[in-house]
Amino acid sequence: MKKIKNLKEMLYQFYYVDKKSTVQIGKIFGCSHNWVGKLMKQHNFQVRTPLEDCFLFHKIGDKWCNDKEANDKCSDCGKELNSYRKKKVRCQECWKKFRKNNIKKYYCIDCGKPLSKGAKFKKSIRCRKCYGLTIRGKNHCRWKGGEVKLSNRIRGTWKYNEYRKKVLMRDNYTCQISGKKDKLIIHHKIPIRSIIRLYKLRTYKQILNCKLLWDINWAVTLNSEIHNKLGAI
Repeated sequence: MKKIKNLKEMLYQFYYVDKKSTVQIGKIFGCSHNWVGKLMKQHNFQVRTPLEDCFLFHKIGDKWCNDKEANDKCSDCGKELNSYRKKKVRCQECWKKFRKNNIKKYYCIDCGKPLSKGAKFKKSIRCRKCYGLTIRGKNHCRWKGGEVKLSNRIRGTWKYNEYRKKVLMRDNYTCQISGKKDKLIIHHKIPIRSIIRLYKLRTYKQILNCKLLWDINWAVTLNSEIHNKLGAI
């Protein structure tokens, strides 16, 4: 910042008489508003509170202005603005038209439907339906050739319920490690997924005819807590 003659008088003129903000004075002097505040303190000028500034200044478009610089007419239609709208650029009708024309609309890439208002914040490109289709089946990052669906289907069959009962009857409804009789689960020594991979099971008939799946010797009854620990290992 260059040295300015009669700095005290200029500050008094800009701040008290012209009622300019510290930001506006800083632009005139070519310095920051913080530096103007320090100069005010050096010359023992009383600085306005933020509340007083709110009443003095208001935003018109991109500029902060005084009441003297405020618009009396609408910038689009030229109508006289009401006392409560003098701090704005447009009247209420013109503002509604301006808002409709200037709001960006976002559309789905796949189906072309308009997206919700929150799409621009989430940076989403597709609607919910199209996004769901991109994640399903083979498109999902954790797709394993449909093995999980088959393993869940095996557990829902009538043969699996009979197989489970036989294993529990053999072990007398007790955990083979802890000896507890609650929260019992059948643990497969060879996991069902690995059996599906070995024999390349794809249909319901192949599942029923597979002998290794329904062999009791490859299953043990365990408590759920112990079973979870074995799964973590």
